[in-house]
Amino acid sequence: MGLYKNRGVQRSVSSYESSSPSASPQPAPNPNPNNYKIEQVVMEGKMLILKIKYPDCSNFEGMKILVYDNVNLADLINQGSIDPHFSNAKNFKSPIARFVPTAEGWQMALLFCQKWTEA
Repeated sequence: MGLYKNRGVQRSVSSYESSSPSASPQPAPNPNPNNYKIEQVVMEGKMLILKIKYPDCSNFEGMKILVYDNVNLADLINQGSIDPHFSNAKNFKSPIARFVPTAEGWQMALLFCQKWTEA
């Protein structure tokens, strides 16, 4: 379940796509952080798990599984871009973990968040 932002109103939908068009016709190894589609979202305590498709990325067919701490989906979407790379930038929300974009990777992300919130 994702969020769709329209004129400041947020509604639940099955996915969320950024409005930026693909930067290049040929996929590149690194994703364009302004061109993505959120495929799956789970909140586990204060942890946010996302499965995101970057259509202009060739690495793992553009699919990424990202984990954020103390971030809600609306704030993440409102920052404009979602870069899957780790960053120390103060004004940019960065993932704290990434997992291989498979069913097993998704399960590992869930387990990671469950264990992290127990600690």
